[in-house]
Amino acid sequence: MKFAVLYLLLVLSVAAQDFTDIHLDRVAAGFVFAEGPVWSRDGYLIFSDAPTNRILQFKFGEPASPYREKSNGASGNILVFLGNGCPTAKACEDALIELQATHGPRRFGLVAINPNNPYLSPPDTVAEMARRARDKGYTFPYLKDVDATLARAYGMVRTPQCCVLDRHRLLRYRGRVFDARDPARVQRHDLQEAVEDLLGQREVRVPETESFGCSIVW
Repeated sequence: MKFAVLYLLLVLSVAAQDFTDIHLDRVAAGFVFAEGPVWSRDGYLIFSDAPTNRILQFKFGEPASPYREKSNGASGNILVFLGNGCPTAKACEDALIELQATHGPRRFGLVAINPNNPYLSPPDTVAEMARRARDKGYTFPYLKDVDATLARAYGMVRTPQCCVLDRHRLLRYRGRVFDARDPARVQRHDLQEAVEDLLGQREVRVPETESFGCSIVW
């Protein structure tokens, strides 16, 4: 079995065009498949170990450690696929932050994922993702789906688009965040309603909706 090794490029001293003092540090090893990394607001490098359903953190001078424990006992998980340059994705950010604030304490975690190819979509580089998360004040992890593996696996075709997994990690909802491009004109909060159905131990009343926004840049 092949394992992935996560390396971090450390730029210690860069003046004008002087890139002589750059080196690679091995942060962690032993992962079957890792996603990320991105910087968190509190100075941690966040990356995921996808097959074990773990999100890990690293800070200089500290070993890698769990950022979010395995979801045993969790009520469920929300995966939201976003694109930095997509106006429709930007329009739902406040709703996602509010959703995390409301349902995070109830052990329903939210993770944002960027599946766009940064070579074809410059706003979707890891650096731009980190800047967006910081400027907007994301309260949830924002990860890079490097080769869009997760997006393909969950049938995502555009941003924003989301799916909800129950406590058994079964897909219970897939589709849009809400029913309008303009938050001021929203009538149905589809994602929120799906989460509340699961928290209320009910079947999700509308398990799939038609999403709209920007096509994923493969």
